[in-house]
Amino acid sequence: MSTQHRVTIATIDEPLETVAERRYEPAETDRLVGTLVDAIVEAEGISDRDFLSPPLYDAIDVEALERTLFRDPEEFDSCQVDGFVRFQYLDYTVTVEGDGRITVYTTPANPDR
Repeated sequence: MSTQHRVTIATIDEPLETVAERRYEPAETDRLVGTLVDAIVEAEGISDRDFLSPPLYDAIDVEALERTLFRDPEEFDSCQVDGFVRFQYLDYTVTVEGDGRITVYTTPANPDR
């Protein structure tokens, strides 16, 4: 049985500029949060993860995201989900896809803010 999950947290009508890309490899990488933080640190142009503020966990439940997109193969027929999650963090839109691609985009300025 194949289940497709598609969760969109932010809808963006304008084209976005890619500022960082990473790939999460569940079999090779300990946690999704580390790869996400590395991508955002790259987008911010800083070298120290500790300078990210607010913490990523204030924007999204990374553990729930990891459980949703990168399931344990011992519990399911397939560990890969065909879908994505998109959320906003700082001035970025971050997309995490079921194949492990993480893309950080600049978020267009919102004149209504």
